[in-house]
Amino acid sequence: MSENKLRFWRVALYSSASAGLNILAITVSTWLLYFYSPPPDSGRPTYIPAVTMGVLLLVATFWDAIVDPFIGHWSDTLRSRWGRRRPFLIFASPFILLGAILLWTPPSLSNYVVNAIYFMVVILVYHTSYSLVGIPYDATMPEMAPETHARLGLSYWKGFFGIVGVLIGSLVAAPLFLNLDLTYLINPKCVGET
Repeated sequence: MSENKLRFWRVALYSSASAGLNILAITVSTWLLYFYSPPPDSGRPTYIPAVTMGVLLLVATFWDAIVDPFIGHWSDTLRSRWGRRRPFLIFASPFILLGAILLWTPPSLSNYVVNAIYFMVVILVYHTSYSLVGIPYDATMPEMAPETHARLGLSYWKGFFGIVGVLIGSLVAAPLFLNLDLTYLINPKCVGET
């Protein structure tokens, strides 16, 4: 049994990915609508009307529901020299980063159609790459810890780091979005556009 015990550095390294994924998920789900369709009295530009944003987010959610089972099946059946899960984690991670950056950089201050098309493409890239990482990542737990006691410990730390990620995504991002005008910090080409 002691031979099957996972070293804490492996547990911490594996579990810390849960914090990163949750920081992204909470920040995007909490602030995306506010960023693109802020309240009229906020003084912030409206990139996409709220109703259009709702429709686009609904389409993205349906897309996620459609592709997730296929990604899960693909992750379970993939045969590669790096294993079943590692190729997804390695090759999709840069696209999560790209999508997470591009989500906050709408191309226009006033053209809703351009922003809506841009947003739809970027949110689909973000959701797909997030699933390409998140689903195989979750599936690695029983492979890392096939013994019940070790899996329970791994699950505990994954949950702990996940909660830390939720808190960071909720509490740290709030001052950023409420106090900074991200339009000019993230997308300077929008300055002066009418």
